[in-house]
Amino acid sequence: MLNVAICNCPNSQIAIEAKILQALGKDCDFTKLATIDDILNSHSKYDISFANICDMDIFMQQMKNTQQLTPGDMAKTSQFGFITFVNDITCVLDTQIDMMLDFLHFQASRSTIRMAIEFLTNKGVKSIALAKILFFEFYNRKIKIVTTDGEYICNDSLHNVLAMVGGHGFTQPHKSFIVNLAHITSIKNYSVFMNDGSIVPLSQKKSREFRLLYKVYVGEAVGR
Repeated sequence: MLNVAICNCPNSQIAIEAKILQALGKDCDFTKLATIDDILNSHSKYDISFANICDMDIFMQQMKNTQQLTPGDMAKTSQFGFITFVNDITCVLDTQIDMMLDFLHFQASRSTIRMAIEFLTNKGVKSIALAKILFFEFYNRKIKIVTTDGEYICNDSLHNVLAMVGGHGFTQPHKSFIVNLAHITSIKNYSVFMNDGSIVPLSQKKSREFRLLYKVYVGEAVGR
């Protein structure tokens, strides 16, 4: 079952629900929200979110995202799933439904690859799914692994770690860090904001290449 949020669209609520159910042909749990803040504070609670177009500027400002969205566009972020903005007095556009389906297909294709790597950590041998790893940090001559389930410490080098995970959406913004591009919410100046609230430094030397890699990654995610 998919969790669907419909935010600040009282006149389109029924039409949006009907359109989604028709497109998906599966059960959905619909939640009516009053403000965009409810989505921003949801932390991936919703797979799909439809919000009033008047809230788009607030969303983009909160995300500190320089990408310009227009009506009918969607914003894909690792933190918020699929979000699209609609006019309150109109039904959902077919193009928006198509983008939603493309996004869900992309998410499904990613979820079928549940690759995990074993690390010898301070908590014993741990098999950690790459999708759950936010970043690696070289810390006190050890590697700190920050995941959605907690933190681990292992004896290794970033060079060896990058050799294992580099082909799976991980790259270095700084000589002491390796980050999972899927868990980035935004990049501002020389800071990389992760969806757990962590801030990873971005070195000036690596800034241009890292931003380009992230732009390509996000573009591919949206386009599938």
